[in-house]
Amino acid sequence: MTVTQQAITDDSVLATGKLYSVQNVIEVAFAVVGLDWKIYVKRDSRFMRPAEPHKLVGNPAKAKRVLGWVSAVT
Repeated sequence: MTVTQQAITDDSVLATGKLYSVQNVIEVAFAVVGLDWKIYVKRDSRFMRPAEPHKLVGNPAKAKRVLGWVSAVT
C-alpha cells in the first residue's frame, strides 16, 4: 500500500538504517564526478554545534511494516 492509499495519514521515516556522516556523503558525491571535495568544501566552526549528538540513524521499520517500503539502490 502506498502513502497516498493510507486510510489515516501519518509520518514515516524513509531511511537506510545505516550511519553516514555528511563528510562521507560529500566524499562519495565528489568522487563520482571526479573532483577533490577539499578544494570546494570548507568547514566553518561557527556552524558546528558541539552539544549535538553525532550519531543519528534513521529507523525505517515503520515504513517497512506499514507501507512495505525498503531502501534500495538502483
